[in-house]
Amino acid sequence: MSILYTYRKIRDLEEMYPGNYVSVRGRVVWLFYDKAYMHAYLTLADDSGMVLAKVQNAASQTIFVGAIVNVRAEIVSCNERIYLKTKEISKMQDVEDGYAQLATVSIPKDDVLPDFDGKRWIKPFNWKSENFVDLYSVALQEERKLGLIGKGLLCS
Repeated sequence: MSILYTYRKIRDLEEMYPGNYVSVRGRVVWLFYDKAYMHAYLTLADDSGMVLAKVQNAASQTIFVGAIVNVRAEIVSCNERIYLKTKEISKMQDVEDGYAQLATVSIPKDDVLPDFDGKRWIKPFNWKSENFVDLYSVALQEERKLGLIGKGLLCS
């Protein structure tokens, strides 16, 4: 059985229900790693807003802050707000794939990035705990092994 993913802008996710499958294209503006649960999280932005994505499944690749990606994910609810649980992440070439406008999405400083925006999580819940590390890049490998380059209670 195949899953049907609906392409959406990030602002449109608030109108959808948990359990819906979406495809979102955007720029990675922040990366987090939860040492306690060994999960990577990314904050994805397009011209309509930002949303948090928990990396569940991804092909072997390196994702870095500033990368333009296509995320296929399920919408999940936590504390009355939504985030994405990834099913697939693929990096895109901004010029070759026609997504040059995503390269102009600015990367905010960490102290400017809000915890949430409306119904969308932007940072992981409880991200200020000692379990979370800010990252510049994350190398994803099959079987959920992660390679990390660092900068200094999301519901499952």
